[in-house]
Amino acid sequence: TMLVFQNVPEASIDLPGVRSVMEAVESSSIKYDLSWTFSETRAADDSVALNGHLQFSLDLFDRATVEALAQRLLLVLRAMVADPAARMSTIDVLGEEERHRILVEWNDTAAEVEPATLPGLVQDQAKRTPDAVAVVAGGVELSYAELNERANRLARFLIGRGVGPERFVAVQMPRSVELVVALLAVAKAGGAYMPVDPGYPDDRKAFMVADAAPVVVLTSDGVDVGDVGGTDVVVLDEPAVIRQVAQQPATDVTDDERREPLRREHPVYVIYTSGSTGRPKGVVVEHRSVVDYLAYTRKTYSAAEGVALVHSPVAFDLTVTALYTPLVSGGRIVMAGLEDEDAETAALLSRTPNTFLKATPSHLPLLENLPADYSPSGHLLLGGEALHSEGLHKWRAQHPHAVVSNVYGPTEATVNCTEFRIEPGQKLPDGVVPIGRPQSNAQV
Repeated sequence: TMLVFQNVPEASIDLPGVRSVMEAVESSSIKYDLSWTFSETRAADDSVALNGHLQFSLDLFDRATVEALAQRLLLVLRAMVADPAARMSTIDVLGEEERHRILVEWNDTAAEVEPATLPGLVQDQAKRTPDAVAVVAGGVELSYAELNERANRLARFLIGRGVGPERFVAVQMPRSVELVVALLAVAKAGGAYMPVDPGYPDDRKAFMVADAAPVVVLTSDGVDVGDVGGTDVVVLDEPAVIRQVAQQPATDVTDDERREPLRREHPVYVIYTSGSTGRPKGVVVEHRSVVDYLAYTRKTYSAAEGVALVHSPVAFDLTVTALYTPLVSGGRIVMAGLEDEDAETAALLSRTPNTFLKATPSHLPLLENLPADYSPSGHLLLGGEALHSEGLHKWRAQHPHAVVSNVYGPTEATVNCTEFRIEPGQKLPDGVVPIGRPQSNAQV
């Protein structure tokens, strides 16, 4: 961009019987993408005027965008003339019409969402597709009916251990079907789960447990849970625990059995951020927020009705999308890592190809070098960090028929709040891919 200010008096041609005037001349070339030229002119009465001229590249800007830029500049100039002492931070660059368009019209995303809880959504899906495979991990698979029944039994066991609404449960387990059962069971009991990655440093584990004060820590044999203070630790694959859980009824848990009725305003999980400010921070998310988010993902990502590869730890909210969208849509989740390719997972994905995946842009090189079945044939969601188009070209060339979405949102906004969708064959924007427009019931 170039800004030019001309304050040299204009030269004039003084010939008998000849009058000269300045005329604008069209040009097919431009030296800069955007060029602003301002000229100061002085009239015969010594009054001063400022004339502006704007040139722009048609390859980068359309006329409406440039006119909007010019209108914003005019607002700034008028404000400066009205109050030369005004601070720049107090000057409004948006007119009323544009402000209304940005803040109101573009954020008109209201959508009705059923008044449900997370376990209620999964229970409803289990009734619709009881015999369909819900989750696969480590050579074990559970149908929707089996997943729901096992979660119901464990939920009742947890209620007996003091789990209920407004109470946290730490879940420190490796990737497995038992992990999915545990998360769902905590929600059914009315509690809020706090996922703790077994690979976290001991001091981080200890901080999270001390900070959240869970009523119980759920884990499995062989996992070092670290220093949990006096918190009750339940090893779910211990024979005694297995027997106690198996004795519980398999029917859906009711409010009469919970410590208090489960409400949409109750927390469903707490996820600790990476601690970029020096200390991890717990973000509590309510049932109504997750249900609202899943209403959007279920409607938008039809590929989740197929097979979803869940590769990321549940301690990251990125996993919420790939874990729960299929489970409320009748899809199948396959728990397997991208970094540890194994023959069993490769064979499984070759039989039932992956259709839905959520990852970060940093995972793209891994996907490019893994067997094609690890990449989704339907929809790839990328989030968690800035997406550069250069890093996406190779993967799109390998999978030209897949939809790609660049999604954005802080953990506090419940996973994502904006999306930029790239359809097959659509040209990628240069440089950084935009974060897109707000999702339903989100405003930015």
